[in-house]
Amino acid sequence: QTENKKSRKNRVAAALDRLALRVLLFVLSVGYFFFLWHSGALSLLAGSALFILAMLTLLLLERRTLARRDHALRVRVGGSIALEELMLLPAAQAEKRVCALLAQTLGGNARDSVLTYANKTYLVRCAQTLSGSSVGEGDVLAAHRARIASETEFCILASTGGFSPSAQRAAEWMEPPVRLIAGRQLALLFGQQHPATDAEIARRARRQRTPFSRGRIRAL
Repeated sequence: QTENKKSRKNRVAAALDRLALRVLLFVLSVGYFFFLWHSGALSLLAGSALFILAMLTLLLLERRTLARRDHALRVRVGGSIALEELMLLPAAQAEKRVCALLAQTLGGNARDSVLTYANKTYLVRCAQTLSGSSVGEGDVLAAHRARIASETEFCILASTGGFSPSAQRAAEWMEPPVRLIAGRQLALLFGQQHPATDAEIARRARRQRTPFSRGRIRAL
């Protein structure tokens, strides 16, 4: 109840601020023309027209801002959901999914975990780690050995987390270099290709509000 009261007060305060801003803008519009013409009736008409034009411009800007924010939210949530699902998939399925994503993004062809793009072949590997974890040089070496065994030209190592400095140095040292895609970049690619729906956003918001619901506790 306390949170509801605070949110209600915040909404009322925001509405009053918007109303005060509009009143101030109207007064300034009328005052500007009155300063030029010294005529109350004409200044009121011209000021009202300028005020309406300014309100329409603000409304258009607000709609564009809301649309950008909505798209950014859907991309962020969609990417987070995709990474969480990717962490729980078997390794082969995760690699196929990342390969399909890269093919869709770049306009190439995907066959299992092999990406064909610009007449070159790439073996796609996926290191499944937690978001706060880093992949080490061992995963980079394993990816390079797998590329040699698959007889592809290049290797792409994606991670649901990050890469340690030693892993980045190892990737650069390989010949050819192993191309790394960190979890943040991977989430952005997934989110752009598969933005979250309204239901997914609402479900994620509920889970964040109640991370330990009764249902989950009973399941344990």
